[in-house]
Amino acid sequence: MISGFLPYIIYIYNIRFFAYAPYDCANLRLSDRSATGYPTFDYTVPSNIAEHKDIIVAASKTYKGNHSGTAELEFTHALTAVRLVAGND
Repeated sequence: MISGFLPYIIYIYNIRFFAYAPYDCANLRLSDRSATGYPTFDYTVPSNIAEHKDIIVAASKTYKGNHSGTAELEFTHALTAVRLVAGND
């Protein structure tokens, strides 16, 4: 290994952090780790209303590869479970 080469590699790359919740949602399928670009997900809405989930997601800003501080994540709702009632219910 060439001395000093690894730190140079770290400086030329950028990183971003992505997060989602709930982690244990059986109907949520994430894109494969080997996929390029931003992560994506597929969600199958359960027929049982009690099993509907609020899905929240977050993405950090872009950091240099040598970033050693905290990464702020602001979560927003991607999907929200809503129940509508009409009539006498």
